[in-house]
Amino acid sequence: MCIRDSCGIAIAKDSYTCELITKYKEFSINVLPLEKKDAILFVGRVSGREVNKIEKGNLKVTKGKKTDLPILEDSIAFLECKLINFLDVAEVRFFIGQVIHAEYEKELFDENTGYNIKKVNLPYHLRGNFFATVKWKFQKK
Repeated sequence: MCIRDSCGIAIAKDSYTCELITKYKEFSINVLPLEKKDAILFVGRVSGREVNKIEKGNLKVTKGKKTDLPILEDSIAFLECKLINFLDVAEVRFFIGQVIHAEYEKELFDENTGYNIKKVNLPYHLRGNFFATVKWKFQKK
């Protein structure tokens, strides 16, 4: 969820990612298309405490533009965020960050409606191993 220059993301409290964001007070969000579902599932299922996800998942990364955070080269968009605050809700920690840098593939984005779902199929995480995609959109008149 992003509003203007702020962004929020929910992460399991017992995850290594949660530990790192809490410790270093920054995070990146990488947006991958559905075609990269195997990579998405891999990084979601494997803990970075035990495995180097970048090496084991054959992921290509580069350093962020404003941070030293890893950015996935296959991302169609990414955000670099500085932690503003967090809220613990049940088993997740909801992090709120200030977006300090963002990039996206302009040909996949519509300034009025966001991502052009006719050009890119984005996976949306429901829970666990379950994802959904959007096949259509509508506008309230």
